[in-house]
Amino acid sequence: MESFSQQVQGYLEHLNEKIAPEDKGTLDRIAINGQKIMFSKSTHKYMLAMLDKEGEMADKLGYGIVELLGMLFMQSKGALPGRLLIPAGAILLAKACEFVDRTEGGMSMDIFADALELVDAGIKKQATDAEGKQGQQGNPGQPPAQPSAPQGLIGQGA
Repeated sequence: MESFSQQVQGYLEHLNEKIAPEDKGTLDRIAINGQKIMFSKSTHKYMLAMLDKEGEMADKLGYGIVELLGMLFMQSKGALPGRLLIPAGAILLAKACEFVDRTEGGMSMDIFADALELVDAGIKKQATDAEGKQGQQGNPGQPPAQPSAPQGLIGQGA
């Protein structure tokens, strides 16, 4: 049986095949910046504190990654391509899960999948919330802006 690390690596390879070549550099930069926040000396303690809280591991990981992506989006002043938020979330989630597996053990692809569903739902919710705010502020008679996150990427074998 493959280890969690091997299984998640297979998932990431499959995900990478789905990313357009012109987006791979940007996606790598998002993932690197996210990992810098997760594992830097100044912020790593917040990640550890979040993991120590009561609750299901998938919930803590999923909501933590959504929060991290929100921070990255704000730091970029909205310049992150919405179509890359879910793939970036999947990569960052995989790195966080590998960390948990190395330090605490017990990580599984089921926990990863449950957390990934939360990341997908959280990003879509933020996009919908942003769409609603833009629609309220837009000109009367104009449709609201389209959400920036892709729809259904997780459920399509990404």
